[in-house]
Amino acid sequence: MGIKCRVGYLDLLKVIAMMCVCLYHFPLIGQTAYLRPFPVQTLVQRYFRLFDAVCVPLFMMVNGALLLNRPFDLKRHVLRCVTLLAGVYVWYIVTVFCGQAWQNGLSYVVENARDMLISAQYLSGYGSVSTSHLWFVQMLIAVYLIVPLIRAAFDSRDEQIQKGLLFCLGALCVFAFLLQDIAHVRAAVPGLRSLDLSCFEIVNPFRGSYGAMVVYFVLGGMLHRAHDRMLRVPGVLCAALVLGGSIALFAEWYLVTIRTEAIYDIVYGGYSCLPTLAMAAGVFIGAAKLDNHLRLSAGRLGGVLSLIGRNTLAVYYLHWILGLTVLTLVHVPGSFPVNLLKAAVMVLTGAVMGEGIRRIPLLRRLV
Repeated sequence: MGIKCRVGYLDLLKVIAMMCVCLYHFPLIGQTAYLRPFPVQTLVQRYFRLFDAVCVPLFMMVNGALLLNRPFDLKRHVLRCVTLLAGVYVWYIVTVFCGQAWQNGLSYVVENARDMLISAQYLSGYGSVSTSHLWFVQMLIAVYLIVPLIRAAFDSRDEQIQKGLLFCLGALCVFAFLLQDIAHVRAAVPGLRSLDLSCFEIVNPFRGSYGAMVVYFVLGGMLHRAHDRMLRVPGVLCAALVLGGSIALFAEWYLVTIRTEAIYDIVYGGYSCLPTLAMAAGVFIGAAKLDNHLRLSAGRLGGVLSLIGRNTLAVYYLHWILGLTVLTLVHVPGSFPVNLLKAAVMVLTGAVMGEGIRRIPLLRRLV
């Protein structure tokens, strides 16, 4: 299925992913401390919060759907990689300057501007202003750099090359996903407690969650290419993937939290878990099944989805700045509805600001 115009369900997936990002970052959900026995409220909060783990996987799947199914222009792709890299440094400086100005005043920024600019070479934040969210764009660039190789295999009609691509994906599912799941549960299984699989990391061509991101990227491309077949997948199967994956991921969170006696971040730690892969696939296919409905109801809803969809990267950069600044003025009791409202406001605000930035010729390529 070629990409000739904006695809409604891909914009919907971008909105879901960006909402999950804003729900995850700067959460307003009340008590999150480690307490034993766990209060029911904490367990419920943690279960619903683990759905945020699909945010980055969905971003990667949408990128794969777009980049692997439209005509490939190497020159344009290289330019995109360069602008993404330049954007990381520009937005790092903007974030640090805005955060420090908000916390310490403009005079502090003027006095320390040189040190702030020098800190950009490390992309690790300055003072109390964190820029840890930039890891995603760095990872995206790393995947983009091997897109020409992926695209060559993805487009090949040679049966051996197609089988080779599937073999590589299967190997990554083992080394980038399965080993992480085993590491999470082995302490709770008497026969596995002494099992250490870290020795296999040496044969993994990718480190951390990068291998998982390649799988999400290619899977998104494959599913989008098989769009008509996706539509025939029963909705109950999509729901089963999401529900089953969430229950399994919650079990992993519980086991790791009990073992470490500290609340485990199953969102970031779950990107490389098979349950998250199942959840992301279920959400992706479920959204695709809504595509015809989105096209038929193209009105205000379609306009909002399109606005957010074409400004997703801007929203990603700007939500962090909003969280460091404006959100610090919000003092309300934490709860899931409050967190949901906060995320919606941040996404819409970022999209509107991003649309304004896109109208400035020198800045439009940075978002």
